[in-house]
Formats: sequence, C-alpha cells, structure tokens
Amino acid sequence: MADVILANNFKTAASTTIEAVYTSPTTSKGTLITAFTASNSAIASSYFNAYIVDASGVVADPVQPQSIVVKDRKNAGSGIVNQLIPAGGTLRVSDQNAGYLNFYVTGREL
Repeated sequence: MADVILANNFKTAASTTIEAVYTSPTTSKGTLITAFTASNSAIASSYFNAYIVDASGVVADPVQPQSIVVKDRKNAGSGIVNQLIPAGGTLRVSDQNAGYLNFYVTGREL
C-alpha cells in the first residue's frame, strides 16, 4: 500500500498539552509511521514530545522524548519513524508553545 498523509501541518492548541494527531483505524492491523517532521517558523525555539498510545488511551513514556526545534529549523523525529500505531491507537504530540511547531506525518495502514 502507498503512504498516506496522517497529519498535514498539525499545530497544538494548548502549550504542553498532549494532543491527538492521528488515530489508527480499528479495522486495520495498525499504522506504520513512514515519515515525521516537526518544523518551526515561529519567533523562538520550542520543544516537543511524541507519544504512541494504544486503544486504551493510557499515555506512557514518549517514543520521541523532549526534542528542541530551533526557529526556522525542523526535526525529523528519528525516534518515531518506523514505529507502529496499534489499531485504535493514536499518535499524540505536545508542544512547549502552542502553535509554534507544524507537524507533518505520513504512514501506511497495514
């Protein structure tokens, strides 16, 4: 199957709040993340965390721990690429400064 866009320029609405970016369909075997980018075109640096949460909704440790994205730069999220979001699970992110970072994610439903 071809890669699809899971999130296109997703921005968080609240600072340091863990927010859902994408939910894997329950009809699939999960969704494999093939690319992840956090870009920053805001006025200052910001950091983010990324989480993969199963269908029960319990948030565990981040799979992409606190990563800083300097103004006018991007982060390729090396800790989250090739990770599997289980069926019914979600990809979630938090941003130190609401709306500073743009998240772009692609993946493949299995």
